[in-house]
This record gives sequence, structure tokens and C-alpha cells, in this order.
Amino acid sequence: MSGHRKSIDTVPSQSTGSNRGLERRSAAQGSLGESSVDSRIDSTDRWRIGGPGWLPPFPLSSFPPPRGPAAKFGKLAVDIAINKLIRRELPWKSVRLDGRVSEGNTLTDADTTLLIQVTFDARHSEIFSLLDDLIQVLYNLGFPGRVEIIDPRAMHGPISFPPSLNTEQQRGWDKTLEKVIEFLTQEHVDWRQVCAANRGYWKEVSVATVLVKANASEQQAVIIPQLADIVSSDGFHLELMGTRKMWGLL
Repeated sequence: MSGHRKSIDTVPSQSTGSNRGLERRSAAQGSLGESSVDSRIDSTDRWRIGGPGWLPPFPLSSFPPPRGPAAKFGKLAVDIAINKLIRRELPWKSVRLDGRVSEGNTLTDADTTLLIQVTFDARHSEIFSLLDDLIQVLYNLGFPGRVEIIDPRAMHGPISFPPSLNTEQQRGWDKTLEKVIEFLTQEHVDWRQVCAANRGYWKEVSVATVLVKANASEQQAVIIPQLADIVSSDGFHLELMGTRKMWGLL
């Protein structure tokens, strides 16, 4: 297909993108009145968790919280979070009320976010428990937004690094590339480039990833988990890059 590029060493320069898997636990299952962590917490990202419901994918825009029902919770929500952090002896960098939404989307009351920056290196289960506790408390108070706990090193979103492939991945790259292109062609996806890169919030946690730059429709997005399975068998993650922004890391 003319104009298409495929490589193992071409990496989009430090672009930020989504860390959202397209197959996720349904946050609509279960009610907030139940103590059901699995049903209301988005925990698909090791370094960024939140709820109730799914967190907006990167790239993000941050705004002052919208004026409305959520605004009155500002100081109260922050004070509650700080008190719980102190009681659990969790070191934190900042706690604030923010409006966080994926770029291009309209900010609503539901996007009002109690944003907590905590280093995730240790005590992950304690941080998870804190999130569940805060969601329940704020829900009971009538807070219409969400809670997000993020490692400070992840605030900028995932970035690209030169590919660091093991011997097996290097030897099998041509075959991996062939399978990806064959699948995209079969599904009539208008792809522009396929390459290998390491993707992550910082280099030490980045993972070998097949990046696909394409004009993919919402209807075609449902096939992405199938492609993720294909590259996973070769030891890669998958990320689909739109022509303007990133979306979908699996």
C-alpha cells in the first residue's frame, strides 16, 4: 500500500498518548452502596487508578473545576483525602480538586476530579484501599465527580523510547510486522505506519510495543483486542496512534 511505512527503529518523538485498554472491567457493574472494589475502580493502569467509572485516557486537559454542584466539595474533599493519607501514613505530593478530561472533550461535573499524587513504588494495596474508601465517602456526601490517584512520574502521560527488544523479538520482528499488516489490511483499516518502540511513563517501566498509526473508525476499534492478542503472542503490547493523537494501549 503506497505511502505506508513499516520499521523497527522509527519512533514517534516523545509523543504522549492513551494508556487505556479497550477491554476493561465494567465500572457499571455493582452499586456504589456495595463494597465492591472490582465494580467501581479503574485499575487497568499500574501507576494510575481511580473511580467511580473509567478514568479519561491520555492526552488530558486540566481545568479549574466547573462551577456547579461539585464546586462546593472543593475544600471538604481535599481535607478528607489529606486526613486519610495522614492516618495511613502514605507519603503524598499533592492533593487538589481539578477538572480533568481527555483532549477535545467537554468538561462536565462528572469530570471534577479529586486528584492525589502518591508514589506507587510500595504499599500499592494500601493505596488501592484508600481509593475505595474515598469513593465510598464522597459518594455518600453527594460528590458528583471522581477520585484519581496517580504516581507523580505518570502525570505527563506515557512517552516513547527507542525499542529495547530481546533477541527473540528482534529475530521475529519481520514475522510480527507481516501479521500486523495482514490483519489491518483484512479489516480494511487505513493504516499509515507500523513500528516498534518502548512505551511507558518513564524508561525503566516502558514495555516493548507495536505502534500502529492509522485512521481507525469507532466501528473498527472493536477489532483492536484481536490485534493485541496477535502481537502479545510475540511478546509485544499494542498501541494504536490516530493521525492526531494516541488512543488505546493494550
